[in-house]
Amino acid sequence: MDKSVCKLLVVSIIALANIARADDLELPQNARPFTVTTPFAAQDEKKVLVYFKYDCPYCREYHAMLTGWGQTLPAGYSLEFVPVIESGDNGQPLKKNIIPFMLYETMERIPGVGPANLQSFSERAYAIEQDGSMKPNGNDAEWKAAVHRAGVSSPQMKNAAAWASQWMPDAIRRQVHYQLKETPTLVICGKYEVSPGITNGDHAMFQQLINGVMSKCMIDQGFKPTGG
Repeated sequence: MDKSVCKLLVVSIIALANIARADDLELPQNARPFTVTTPFAAQDEKKVLVYFKYDCPYCREYHAMLTGWGQTLPAGYSLEFVPVIESGDNGQPLKKNIIPFMLYETMERIPGVGPANLQSFSERAYAIEQDGSMKPNGNDAEWKAAVHRAGVSSPQMKNAAAWASQWMPDAIRRQVHYQLKETPTLVICGKYEVSPGITNGDHAMFQQLINGVMSKCMIDQGFKPTGG
């Protein structure tokens, strides 16, 4: 999409997001800088899911910004990073995806682990995957160091990982449901999929866009804006 056209659409979404009636927010399908989908589960309606990969340079570029943005979401909504799981020729999940997925998802379930801890882990994980100073797929020592850098102990990980077998099937089904085409992709309220590529790398415009789509989501769910 042409950047100037996208900018007009972003402005339109932000302006329309101040209108109380959700019906007024509808745009022609071919003019939307997002993809419309349906929630995989009811809990997704109150989340912003960020699908990403540690070998994706654009994911690395936007990770810190999205972490900060997630902390500004209205009460009742939360941002959740979800590492993408890819499959090999045999149809089985790739080990290089399973390891970071399991580590990240485990840490998210440990009491007291917050965005700062997860961001610290992610910084090391991106280095493992992208910087070339470590083995391409990492090794046990490297991943263990990334966990420790995040301030999480081995006993904490071991206890939380006891539920790991329960997360993976649903995580794969949810990822398949959203039919991801690129990373990073934000799934907002389980209804709108947005990726930075639509704004040609313009961080400020992308943040405006996701602010507008988030407002649209809230209005869809019955939020009534105030003001004239």
